[in-house]
Amino acid sequence: MEHSSRKKILYIQSTLQQTGVTNQLYNIIKYLDHKIFQSTIVTLSPEPKDSRWYDFLKIEASLTSLNMGRFEGVFRAKSSLLNAIDKIRPDVIHTQGIRADTCSALFLGQCQRVATIQNYPCADYPMAYGFIGRLMAAWHYKMLRGINPVVAVSQGVAEDLRIHQISPLYIFNGVDTTHFKPVTLEEKKIIRKKLNLPADAYIFISIGQLSVRKDPETILQAFNIANSHSILIIIGTGELKNKLRNKYNNNSDIIFSGYHKNVLPFLQAADVFISASKAEGLPNSVLEALACGLPCILSDIPPHREIIRHDKNSGAFFSVGKCKQLSRIIQDMCFTDDNKNAALNVARNHLDAKKMSQKYQELYLNMLIG
Repeated sequence: MEHSSRKKILYIQSTLQQTGVTNQLYNIIKYLDHKIFQSTIVTLSPEPKDSRWYDFLKIEASLTSLNMGRFEGVFRAKSSLLNAIDKIRPDVIHTQGIRADTCSALFLGQCQRVATIQNYPCADYPMAYGFIGRLMAAWHYKMLRGINPVVAVSQGVAEDLRIHQISPLYIFNGVDTTHFKPVTLEEKKIIRKKLNLPADAYIFISIGQLSVRKDPETILQAFNIANSHSILIIIGTGELKNKLRNKYNNNSDIIFSGYHKNVLPFLQAADVFISASKAEGLPNSVLEALACGLPCILSDIPPHREIIRHDKNSGAFFSVGKCKQLSRIIQDMCFTDDNKNAALNVARNHLDAKKMSQKYQELYLNMLIG
């Protein structure tokens, strides 16, 4: 196929801040067949400090920012977007997030459009924004009804959308198994030394926002109760940071490591991953842990079940918020090489980023055909 005949895919997001949504977009574009597709990204707002802007430039994406503030965008979004689209002339427009989906539904009806929904709006938005979050969720569902197709990142998210009168496709999120991968025992010891971690300790790790939705306190309480003579690393920041640090700082086996743009060495240094999330789409952190060969102890929510159902030996479950149940698993669970291999196989065989991207590419072509 000649370069000039490549299909132009335009991706619209608020920003390229390093989040799960942005990381999945990166995976889609990284593994596009660039002989067939040409990718352009338009962001709505100024980029934050932890933007992945330059990472996208390295994978042949063209980038434009409209540099609009959130309130400014209400007035400028339509004309600015239409001007950008007139210059780009995309074949397909792909949006993610409430602001981008709103622009797509309200202003871009003349274009071929697809939206990916990464979360449960009716659960996530109220937990983050209270009553305003309920209004946001209702609005987001309304906007998604004006876009076809809508892609859910898990069967659980798809079921939630159907409850709200949206009939989605679903394409599982993926993890880049060429980047996230296990290391040998010798390599693990070297990484631990660099991170100032004990060479022979059994290390649990949890990665994510220190927020009510992620529920890190259940993990911390469980670890305190378990008295397992192991180490727990908490990576992330958020509104609960100070409260949790003050409450659990006396336990020398708990390490609050803060935010890290690159979590790979911490995953490769660890033995087991834990998530206590109350709601997820299909969580990147769990996929990345599996790809590094870490068995996962997960809260019993639908997206977590979807991941582990590929191989039950790749993890274990506890009921949401039940710290005593989690503490028993931490204290008693003994994961073997079989569990580690099962975790790795789930990531490579079922949740690989390249396979995810290929499914989106098939979707784009099907949209253009008919």
